[in-house]
Amino acid sequence: MSYQKEWTIEQKFAGKTVQSFLREEALFSRQLLKNVKTGGAVLVNDTAVPISTTLSAADRLTVLFPAEVRSKVLIPEPVPLQVVYEDEDVLILDKPAGMAVSPTADHRSGTLANGIVYDYDQKGYDYTVHIVTRLDRDTSGLLLVAKQQYSHGKLSAAGEIKRDYTALVQGRLSPSSGMITAPIGRKAGSIIEREITPHGKKAVTEYGVTEVLATASLVHIRLHTGRTHQIRVHMSYLGHPLVGDTLYGASGSNIAKGHALHCHRLAFNHPSTGEEISFMSAPPQVWWDPEI
Repeated sequence: MSYQKEWTIEQKFAGKTVQSFLREEALFSRQLLKNVKTGGAVLVNDTAVPISTTLSAADRLTVLFPAEVRSKVLIPEPVPLQVVYEDEDVLILDKPAGMAVSPTADHRSGTLANGIVYDYDQKGYDYTVHIVTRLDRDTSGLLLVAKQQYSHGKLSAAGEIKRDYTALVQGRLSPSSGMITAPIGRKAGSIIEREITPHGKKAVTEYGVTEVLATASLVHIRLHTGRTHQIRVHMSYLGHPLVGDTLYGASGSNIAKGHALHCHRLAFNHPSTGEEISFMSAPPQVWWDPEI
């Protein structure tokens, strides 16, 4: 089932061309508009028209999007998905720790994306996977997926997507709240590890301790930038790496699969309505193990 989108033209948009309306009001990227021209269709009042057509008030503008092309590594698999919310534009999932988001050349199965395309096939959708808020393999919690290229573009153009995290870190932080502004860059000689470096990109992390346990602290974190491994690097920089994050200086742990990080809140402006919607997810209960 291919995707289509419909608008009823308001008086204030009368006189605009279809192309102007789609670029300026519907926030189509140039690439998306090109894709529609070459593989889809534009209808005004159920009649196919060129994008240079001038619109009138009360016109019904319909865009038929072309079928999306999936990467060859996206093999449908019945990977369990914990769906928090779903509509025609977006899919919100609660990802478990230890599951990769997307397949790679060396790891093609068992990922969230494999499960998403399987679910789409069961529902008759020809969509590919558009991950909007990516999480590391060992990070759990809320993840935003756009169902098609149009929604992906709108979410990217609409502004800030708010993400709040809970981290379980080693020791007791002092001060118990603050703003970390240390720049982050790739560590020399590594394709994975990041480090604090004056030549890195701006990275801003806001944090506040919410609970102190025997040997660790629960920390609420809000990202103001989105650098790779930002929370992990910044917490390690403070001398309090995430529990289980051996890449950044922590000892191993039976509490977390890898590092203890969970996206507990996700809020964004919906690509169709423009209204902000928000979702919550509790961190893993095992983090409150009495041994911590």
